[in-house]
Amino acid sequence: MGLGADQDSTTEQFVAAMRPIAGDNVDIPQVRANLDALGLAVYRTLTANAETGSDVDADAAFWRWVQDVHAWIEAVHAVIDGWGTATPAEAALKAALGAVPKPSAAPSALKGRIV
Repeated sequence: MGLGADQDSTTEQFVAAMRPIAGDNVDIPQVRANLDALGLAVYRTLTANAETGSDVDADAAFWRWVQDVHAWIEAVHAVIDGWGTATPAEAALKAALGAVPKPSAAPSALKGRIV
């Protein structure tokens, strides 16, 4: 489960944790404002300078799929390159398909940052 775009998930965790102790008091606007502030603080702490990353060790199935897609792109380009067109329309289609950029190599890892 991801954190989401804002502190809602962390705030709800505070509310759920406090409900057995404070009961319906967690729904009082002044109390809820405090729990919202705590949820925001935790959300900011979790997302400030957080980095994500993946490689074959972390997610082998995904990276196998990336390699398969890259191989498929290579195969499509090979078919296009070997296509002997017979009509001007086919020649135009071959030219258009051949103009689609082909990645030089499939990536093997990625790294990102939550901002």
